[in-house]
Amino acid sequence: MDYLHSIKKAIAYIESNLTSELKYSDVAKVAGISSSYFQQIFTMVCGFSLGTYIRKRKFTKAALDILIDKQSITTVAYKYGYTPDSFTKVFKKIHGCVPSKLKSISQINMFNRLNIQSIMEGEFMDYKIIDNKSFTLLGYKKNLNCSLENRSKEVTNMWLESRDKQYELLKYRKSEDIRWVEVSTNVSDSGFDHYITVDTEETSKDFETLVIPEKTYAVFKTDKCSYPTEIYMELRKQIFSNWITNNNYVLDNGPELVIDYWYPSDEEKTNRYMEIWLPVKHK
Repeated sequence: MDYLHSIKKAIAYIESNLTSELKYSDVAKVAGISSSYFQQIFTMVCGFSLGTYIRKRKFTKAALDILIDKQSITTVAYKYGYTPDSFTKVFKKIHGCVPSKLKSISQINMFNRLNIQSIMEGEFMDYKIIDNKSFTLLGYKKNLNCSLENRSKEVTNMWLESRDKQYELLKYRKSEDIRWVEVSTNVSDSGFDHYITVDTEETSKDFETLVIPEKTYAVFKTDKCSYPTEIYMELRKQIFSNWITNNNYVLDNGPELVIDYWYPSDEEKTNRYMEIWLPVKHK
């Protein structure tokens, strides 16, 4: 699948329906991709979420309707699917003033239609394709009710808030293993389930057993450094903006994995790295 072409079709649909209720699922249907995957691809390729794009395009058009076409604030609010009060609140957040105080074009934070062709730049990426057998993990989960833009922040908070559970999980990890396995499942418009786990055959009443099914994965690795979490999101952006649009694979349904190779000692901490495992299938 040509993901850039799919995003381009979605943008054309959005632009033709800015005064309608734009459901993410409908936009994704036009793109020919499931809603959850489309939002991931859109965010990583474009640098902002689908919701941000729709909202800013609506309010750019709305500001021009008020300033240039002299339409009333109430008319414009309902035109773009808002009540006057909610419209004013979002308008002020985006443009820095309430609609009634808009006096010149220079006050509008213009957010122009996205030209998807200007995004793509070819770049070589090192990766491997693995036909992975089913395996079992033990850990705990949290439903992260957040946009994909805030994914990294919310996952980091989950780690920081659950140190006691991590210490307990270490009892089940194989003696020489230094890995943590993060799993993201049930990705939807409103968020996803995120697991922090270890690779073990043991079970515990205090933790959940998670079976990862047999699946083909594309595996990408960050550079080695003391804190690879700082470069992890940049790698994700490269995957979704470059690799996923220029290869013979498409995203498949299944859990996404992030494997953290986290050497604990100060002597070895510069050897830490992370792997992103994306479920894929041939086009």
